[in-house]
Amino acid sequence: MEVLDQGGNAADAAVAISYAISVLEPQASGIGGGGLMLVHAPEEQEPVAFDYRETAPNQNNKPDPGIGVPGFVRGMEKVNANYGSQPIEDLMEPAIELAMDGVDVSYTLHTHLQNAYSHIEPQTADVFFPGGRAIEPGDPLVQEELGRTLKTIQEEGPGAFYHGPIGDRIITRIDGLGREDLAGYDVQVRHPVRATFAGMDVYAAPPPAGGTMLVHALQMAERLSLDEWADNPSEFMKRVGGIARTAYEDRVQTIGDPAFVDVPLTNILDSDYVDNLAKEFLDDTGKDPLPEDMEGGETDGNTTHFVIVDEEGMMVSATNTLSSFFGSGIYMDGFFLNNQLDNFSASTTSPNRYEPGKRPISYITPTIIAADGQPKIGIGSSGGRRITSTLTQVLVRHLLMDEPIEDAIEANRSFYDFHSPTISVEGRIPPDVTESLEQEGYTVDHTKSAIYFGSVQSIVVDDEAGIITGGADSRRGGEWDAH
Repeated sequence: MEVLDQGGNAADAAVAISYAISVLEPQASGIGGGGLMLVHAPEEQEPVAFDYRETAPNQNNKPDPGIGVPGFVRGMEKVNANYGSQPIEDLMEPAIELAMDGVDVSYTLHTHLQNAYSHIEPQTADVFFPGGRAIEPGDPLVQEELGRTLKTIQEEGPGAFYHGPIGDRIITRIDGLGREDLAGYDVQVRHPVRATFAGMDVYAAPPPAGGTMLVHALQMAERLSLDEWADNPSEFMKRVGGIARTAYEDRVQTIGDPAFVDVPLTNILDSDYVDNLAKEFLDDTGKDPLPEDMEGGETDGNTTHFVIVDEEGMMVSATNTLSSFFGSGIYMDGFFLNNQLDNFSASTTSPNRYEPGKRPISYITPTIIAADGQPKIGIGSSGGRRITSTLTQVLVRHLLMDEPIEDAIEANRSFYDFHSPTISVEGRIPPDVTESLEQEGYTVDHTKSAIYFGSVQSIVVDDEAGIITGGADSRRGGEWDAH
């Protein structure tokens, strides 16, 4: 909020927050990763999508352990150049101060460190494992090495990362990434995918991200009157899961990096196409689980999402990630390197197969919903392949069932596994609901932690009432504020 209070706009705040969160949540995002950001300026009719996801190097074989060329630093530079009103050097300063002065360790970070001990190289990340143990909640976490790296980028510019001293150390450390790979990284500025839902315009992350899957799910939910099944929990859960599964199956057959794959967006966003998907869902109730090898492994379930709107009406919806928590587990210069390339498919016929210079598909789906050309709702979530199901449940509750956004976010969720007849449920459900699902051949899983179901963050602008409301998911300690 300080950036906005000091006269900055939503794009300025987004850059500052992205850098700051990389210090506060080093397990989920940072300069060794990438992301995707939608920016909707009030004078423009639709948002612009900045794709700064990681890219495969220019070699025929995927590097091990799946480290792509990081796009975060270039992404922040591009957003600032196109929409910022303040120098990026000033916007980086709060993150540098947080790194050098220290922050209190959250319980969430402590837990992730405990779970990732075998994944991270502890000897290279002893700042997180003093005495060989995960730093305790409430203890000060000082990241001087990260602070120095950010200071170098602040003083020398993004070139320090891509073709300067930081980049030199990356290519020395990582076999398979070359100098030309880092130097040639380019942010892709794209049109978001657009569809209509609940009488509003939904703009979501374009391919190779997950927006098509979300808009298909939302439109199927509306056509199939999903909201009318809310009082029948077992049927509601089955339908949410089936809708998401149908959207998923279509996506893995059609979506890839548009620089390498002819993605038929005009066709797949057509109303008749969605009608056919809805019919496919209705005919699909007895279909066997989808094969596990349809696409790459799920490694982008561990992200950071936020939404900002400023007093002029500019809205930003952004998702940043390392892919897995702590990415590849390789730590250098104060940050973790991603493992985004593990999202490529092993199938040589998949539109998501590995190719040099290509970006793999991703589930991340920062979204802005507009009316009359003005942004009204910014929303997104973590959760990997659960993102579509999670956002569909929240938006159906909010826009079709008129639940306040915070109530819609806090409502219990479910997820139907695409690859087995398992429905994971959050919270306690009545025994008769479990029995009903099991009688139909489903396995009901009550064991998943709350964070498994994603962490939705949203801002809603109500111009008629003159108020802004928000929803910050308690599953990951989210917060929202308005001035």
